[in-house]
Amino acid sequence: MSAIEAAATASGDDERAFVARVLSEPRGPLYKALVDRIRDDDADLAPEDVATKARVLAALAERAPDVADDQHAGLFDAVRRSPCTVRETVAARGAALCAIVSNNATHVRSALDAIFEAAARDDLSADASELLPETLRRLLELCPQGGALVAAAARRRYPYLTA
Repeated sequence: MSAIEAAATASGDDERAFVARVLSEPRGPLYKALVDRIRDDDADLAPEDVATKARVLAALAERAPDVADDQHAGLFDAVRRSPCTVRETVAARGAALCAIVSNNATHVRSALDAIFEAAARDDLSADASELLPETLRRLLELCPQGGALVAAAARRRYPYLTA
């Protein structure tokens, strides 16, 4: 059982309640455990921990106005850099990125970088990679001004691109 599952179970919380509690204490030990769990690579996790990570990312998407706040910049960074490689975590992370950007458009550049970084991963599953164009489309619908940043984000990840 992961540290997050153990903490949530001990307090009787589901992932949503756990995330709400953790967001209210942004400097506490559970906050650090949450950030660490999100930063864990799917490939290193047991299947039940991958499922927990996906549920936590979904709970963070629901709390996007809070996560978009500057006091949670470290948590947003963890979501942005989270090495998601399976369909359920890629989908949950994409939803979280879109929700956060819809609440704070200043995060659009980082979110675009995250999408292109995910696309460049060698260990991304085929069914998970299918989600990335949809995530990019949703992100640009939510934040149309991000369209001007797409080429630059792609070039940062793929410097050999000329378009």
